[in-house]
Amino acid sequence: GTQEVVGTTFIDDCQWDRRAEYVAAAGWTHNAANGYYSNTYYRTLFTKGKYGDGTYEFRFHPIASPTSPGLCGMHVPFFSQVASTSFVDSTSWEGASYFLDIKAGSKIVAINYNNGLGGGNSVVSYFGAFTFASAIGSVGTSTKFRLEISGNVARLFANDVEAINTVTLTKGLTEGYFGFCSKYATTAG
Repeated sequence: GTQEVVGTTFIDDCQWDRRAEYVAAAGWTHNAANGYYSNTYYRTLFTKGKYGDGTYEFRFHPIASPTSPGLCGMHVPFFSQVASTSFVDSTSWEGASYFLDIKAGSKIVAINYNNGLGGGNSVVSYFGAFTFASAIGSVGTSTKFRLEISGNVARLFANDVEAINTVTLTKGLTEGYFGFCSKYATTAG
């Protein structure tokens, strides 16, 4: 039979350069041979469209900072009310947003929330965390993440292994822009 698809789908498998379909800070490059986007320190890349409940898949490739792997990571904003080229964890961020805080080699993926007041008044607060049985996303590896959101309940998978818990989103955001903000040297794809 057939199945009706409701909503909007945006798929970028990173096999060709689609940066024109994003709001991007300077510094993002596309690597067609390996199928990913990479950037310089703390640059953002956002979809131009807003999305709500659904499945968000991406890969995390921490490629640098082997002497301080805890510093190597990526923020993944979702339900962001703005598609900005600023840093999602900045006090100048304008527009509320949730964001995943992925750190290389950790068992924990935190969810933070920026209230988005802007003008130096934005406050980032820890909102919750996904816990995995073993460390994920070590430097030099590639981890496929899948974030599933349905009815304000978020589930996270790493290489098809589900975190041992879910997180309920209670800040009232139900749709927004989706993006990446790398910390130090990582790639998104």
